[in-house]
Amino acid sequence: METLQLEKSKALKLFKDVPKWFQEILIETFGKECFSGKIIDRIKTFEDACHELGIDPDNVEHSYDSEDEFAYKKLKLIAKVLNEGWEPNWNDRNERKWWPWFKWSSGSGFGFSNSGCSYVYANTYVGSRLCLKTEELANYFGRQFIEIHRDLLTIKK
Repeated sequence: METLQLEKSKALKLFKDVPKWFQEILIETFGKECFSGKIIDRIKTFEDACHELGIDPDNVEHSYDSEDEFAYKKLKLIAKVLNEGWEPNWNDRNERKWWPWFKWSSGSGFGFSNSGCSYVYANTYVGSRLCLKTEELANYFGRQFIEIHRDLLTIKK
């Protein structure tokens, strides 16, 4: 008997175009959440985001990066996947652009606070590569990936 090896990223691409019986095999192999219609059901880790793009997480270059630089690379990749192709249009003053907001306090440490939204301002609160298309995604991005945000925004001693 021969064995078929199929990467998760390839299974995701195939899923909608294969017969129902093969979809059932894919669900049995990779799990129901893998083929959920909602991106937040599929992307729980940096590795999930890499697999969604067909990237090996171990091949994401970071050998010369500091911890915060590597965290930024991870967050850019995760935001790209969560946005499913959406990019902020800074010429559209009516388009909302969402980002997670964090607070640091001596009592509770670093934590997710809420999400902010902007149309367009002259000042900047967040890099456009880390903007999300909806408030739900911004909240999820802040909560689910808080450790990576902490690595980007704080200095560890």
